Amino acid sequence: MNIVRLVTTLTPYLPFLLGLGSKPSKKESEKLVQKAVQEIWNKLYSQVNATPAALDAAKDVAQNPHNTDSAQVLGNQLEKILDAPENVSLKEEISEILDHINTKLVETGEFTTDATGSTLGLLIDNGKVDMNLGTRL
Repeated sequence: MNIVRLVTTLTPYLPFLLGLGSKPSKKESEKLVQKAVQEIWNKLYSQVNATPAALDAAKDVAQNPHNTDSAQVLGNQLEKILDAPENVSLKEEISEILDHINTKLVETGEFTTDATGSTLGLLIDNGKVDMNLGTRL
């Protein structure tokens, strides 16, 4: 599983998921991602909540999503959780959800690219290209 992709997917929604902010926009693609992120969070929450370092890292990212150090710590904590032998099926389930998000975005004419190590992301909608600069993990 690509932990960077997981953290990048969760980051915009963490304020809402942790009760620290409001939901992101209501565009159709956003609704699709929001539903999938909620599903991922529902699967992860009990373990994140039971791991103080992971919960603190998630709150740090929610409060400052552009802090690459916080995102790295959250990635490390999620990787520890998902790499635990008892979480093999959880890791597979979350991977499938992330793959489903990408598949649906491609089907709707929007896509994401894994630009690990870069700060550039593209979103294409009916021939319109939106460039999103994000945190580097």
